[in-house]
Formats: sequence, structure tokens, C-alpha cells
Amino acid sequence: MTENRRRFIRFETEDILEVRPLPEIAKKIKVISKDFSLIGICFFSEYQWEKGQVLLVEYFLPEELEPVKIKANVVWAEFVDEKKGFLVGVEILDIEEKNAEKFLHHYFKKVKEKFFE
Repeated sequence: MTENRRRFIRFETEDILEVRPLPEIAKKIKVISKDFSLIGICFFSEYQWEKGQVLLVEYFLPEELEPVKIKANVVWAEFVDEKKGFLVGVEILDIEEKNAEKFLHHYFKKVKEKFFE
């Protein structure tokens, strides 16, 4: 039996993200999230990100106009198929202070919807 070592519940989403490598000033790549938790995000990407690569992820929350900027580290990436491209898992390293509360609110809103409604 496989052990689930996740420390936080992941919620499936299809939120819009824009991703670019740090510290480079590169073109942002628009991707769609698969799921997220308080410590990580999983998304589909046409581009193959490398394990250990540090990214700036701009997370567009459904109810907000301004994205939450998140610094994240690529933990793994695997090819899915030609249509979806790669599935990428990143660990959250830092969330910009001014919008961290919005990201937390988004997560706990998902908790409430799943367990209390």
C-alpha cells in the first residue's frame, strides 16, 4: 500500500497561472493549474521545466483582479501527452506579503466547500 505523505489537502482547480523562470526576465508562459495546497501547486505546461528551477508564478484567483505572486521551486515534471504537455509540481517558497492573505482565503474557502457545506 502506498503512503500518502501530503501535509496539506490538495484541491483540484483550473485556475490561470503565468509562469516565468527567476532571476531571468523572460516571457511569461500561461498555464492552467491542476491542483494546489498551501505548500505546492501542480500545473500543466507546454514547456518542460527542470527540477530545481526557481519560478515566479502569478496565480490569478477567480475572485481577484490582481494575481498573487509566488516564488516556487520545481520538484518534478513529467510528460503527459502531446495535448496537455507536461505536468509540473512546484513547492511554494514564498508568497508576496501584500496578497498572501488572499491566497490563504482561497485555500480555506475550498476547505469550507469540501467539508462544511
